[in-house]
Amino acid sequence: DLLSGSYVIRTRYPSPFISHNEGDEDRGHGTILVASLLLSFLIIFPARFSSGEIVDQVIAVVNNEVISLSDLKHYISFYSISKKGIGLDDALMAALQGLIDERLILTEASRFGVEEPTEEAIKEETKKLEEGDGTGGAGKKLSWQGLEPDNLYTLLRNRRIIARFIDQRINLFILISPEDIDNYLKKNKKEFTGISQEEARLKIGRILTEERSREKVRELKARLRAKADIRINSER
Repeated sequence: DLLSGSYVIRTRYPSPFISHNEGDEDRGHGTILVASLLLSFLIIFPARFSSGEIVDQVIAVVNNEVISLSDLKHYISFYSISKKGIGLDDALMAALQGLIDERLILTEASRFGVEEPTEEAIKEETKKLEEGDGTGGAGKKLSWQGLEPDNLYTLLRNRRIIARFIDQRINLFILISPEDIDNYLKKNKKEFTGISQEEARLKIGRILTEERSREKVRELKARLRAKADIRINSER
């Protein structure tokens, strides 16, 4: 599948060629029959498939979960990943690595039972994106990028789950001491002129929390990647 750019779609509906009421031996015969029919069809009509349009393509497999070309395109569109200053291949690879990290964190979030966002919350966020500045600019941009409502819903859902997971499993355990704030203030006094010391300390607390959060997230990604089975299809 990885070499040919195809993948298996599991369905809840039984195959019409196999009777599931029969014994194992009969099911085996049914499977052989299906394989023989498909092989014969491919031999008789090879041109039909060689000249046909590729609907989608497998880009990578992460712990047996497929990442398709359309997944990558939607991810790039949603996050407006820029290709400026770097080659196309480098930009695509950077986007793919980001999508792989997203899938790994989503799996970890599921493992810890992170609550799904409500449908109402996703719709509200979608509405804000579509309305943009009130002129419909954002909605037009999303439409131009080829993001259908279902695509956008999935991307927003994933982003909210990851944000909730980071809040619950990382940010909640970050503690900034008064000494940390004092040291930062001493080194960066010029950045906090014109505001009270209390305001400065609150701002520094947020800055240090965000810095440590990013560091912890990078460490998390490295740990997840170290134990993950990641295969990237180089024939894109």
